[in-house]
Amino acid sequence: MKTDTTIPRWDLSSIYTNFQSPDFENAMKKVSDGNNKLNGFIADYNPNINFDQWLSNYLDLENQIDAEYESLYAYTEAISSTDTTDTESLNIISKLDDIGLELSKTDLDFLEILNQNKDKIEDFCKNNEKFAEYQYVLNKRILGFSHNMTKAEENLAEDLQRTGGDAWSRLQGQIISNLVDKETGKTFNELRNEAYSDDRNTRKTAYEKELALLDGAKIPLAACLNNLKGATVTLNRRRNWKNAQERSLFCSRISEKTLNALISAIEESLPFWQEYLQTKAGLLEVGEALSFYDLFAPLPSKNKEEKEKVWTYQEAKEYIIERYYSFSEHMGDFAKMAFEKNWIDAEVRKGKVGGAYCTSFPAQKEARVLTNFTGTFSDILTLAHELGHAYHDHCIHHLDNALLGYPMTLAETASIFAETIVMEDMLSKTEGFEKARLAEMHL
Repeated sequence: MKTDTTIPRWDLSSIYTNFQSPDFENAMKKVSDGNNKLNGFIADYNPNINFDQWLSNYLDLENQIDAEYESLYAYTEAISSTDTTDTESLNIISKLDDIGLELSKTDLDFLEILNQNKDKIEDFCKNNEKFAEYQYVLNKRILGFSHNMTKAEENLAEDLQRTGGDAWSRLQGQIISNLVDKETGKTFNELRNEAYSDDRNTRKTAYEKELALLDGAKIPLAACLNNLKGATVTLNRRRNWKNAQERSLFCSRISEKTLNALISAIEESLPFWQEYLQTKAGLLEVGEALSFYDLFAPLPSKNKEEKEKVWTYQEAKEYIIERYYSFSEHMGDFAKMAFEKNWIDAEVRKGKVGGAYCTSFPAQKEARVLTNFTGTFSDILTLAHELGHAYHDHCIHHLDNALLGYPMTLAETASIFAETIVMEDMLSKTEGFEKARLAEMHL
């Protein structure tokens, strides 16, 4: 099979030129200087001050500083995630963490003042048209503040996070992205993609090689999980959350009743899934039960010569743009622009993290998408999914930065919607075995 040379790497030049460029250095300075100005606002505060004017000025500056900081961090993480061995990006992340620590300290001081004036928030939002939509956001920040430890303890916890949870997370990415099978030269992510092969021996061999590679890293990975969860349990307890679930519900902006309804729906559907997997095992002729490496196998065709279509990146691009246009011109124009401006890094390569994600640069009002494209229809769905996140970002980037935050429970709605547009179209264009294979892949 020929290598698809059209699979791109993303272009980040419209975000910042590089780490040494004046635009990047100026942005770093803007954040630091801005944080000093925020601290000046806090120092000037007193109970007799015009609170509405004070809060308005503070929020205006905070929006600018937070947007720039998030763009700086997203840019550095984008470079690091495509080459986890890049030491310069890791050093910049460390510097940004230091700046982030100072921003967090400032935020704690601000939240203390905000909490003291919580009875004024409703009137502030009513009397200031510019901040009419801020009431929910501000009240949620106040509610979160009610779970804080002392200021000194919160500052310490934030400081330790850099060498704790954040460091462990980066270590996990570095370990996985640099695992390579010595026999075949394939990266861990390339082996993972073979879970979708129609050849059982290929799937089984790849699975066994994955396990062998992970076995060599099991001690640091286990340490990552144990220490991350141990720190979370300790901090939740100190912050007076009943348990991890209560804090997770707060962050996800859903109620316990909603969570229980979702879990009940899963439990009620289990007999269907069991029957489905048993049916698939029969169709694959692997016995009564599927092995783990059979879960993602495509359904076998009666025609042994028939193979799943391998898409070129250009075909995937044209198809997704076409499908986005089928919903709206605005959505189609966005997809066309994202492809034309090279907002997507789709090439599989050593040192690049696996999976896929979309990242936002609020200061520039742009987004970027990372995927690992190998030519399967599943890869097309993934690309459509992540571009759905980017389209969501595109639709709301006119809002203040403080209003751009949303939980995963909402984020996935936009992406799955975009993915579904593509999936339903392909299902409508197929019949018989091909339609069944697509539906099974989606399941």
